[in-house]
Amino acid sequence: MRPSSILSEVSRHIHDCKPDHTITMENAKILDREPTLFERGVKEAIYIRALRPALSKDGGRYQLSHTWDHTLTSLT
Repeated sequence: MRPSSILSEVSRHIHDCKPDHTITMENAKILDREPTLFERGVKEAIYIRALRPALSKDGGRYQLSHTWDHTLTSLT
């Protein structure tokens, strides 16, 4: 685990809801790969907007235009 993962929104959420909870990687799923930081941020924003995961409240590090909302939500 990277030291930065201790400060993530996911870890904060889990700690607030269930302080004794631990995360296991057995059911983790990699949605995509991208070697370039900017493109990875854009993909992260697209997946967050399209899938609307419960833990990702901030939309990711790239601010995706709301013009894409209808298209992205219709994909799921």
